[in-house]
Amino acid sequence: GLLTVNTTPWASVYVGSKEKGITPLRLILPVGLQSISIKNKSQRLEKNYQIKIHTQKVVRLNKW
Repeated sequence: GLLTVNTTPWASVYVGSKEKGITPLRLILPVGLQSISIKNKSQRLEKNYQIKIHTQKVVRLNKW
């Protein structure tokens, strides 16, 4: 499935413990429950999500 992440301010995106890039970001992930973290260390922002990824469906994460 496809996960899109877009935040203001920018954030680093992690899947599990692995950093995948900076927002805005599009990731192809395995179907199932994924642990997603978004972090902006300079502004001391961090949020963790459990997101269900579906086959042939786009999941959007556009918030802190």
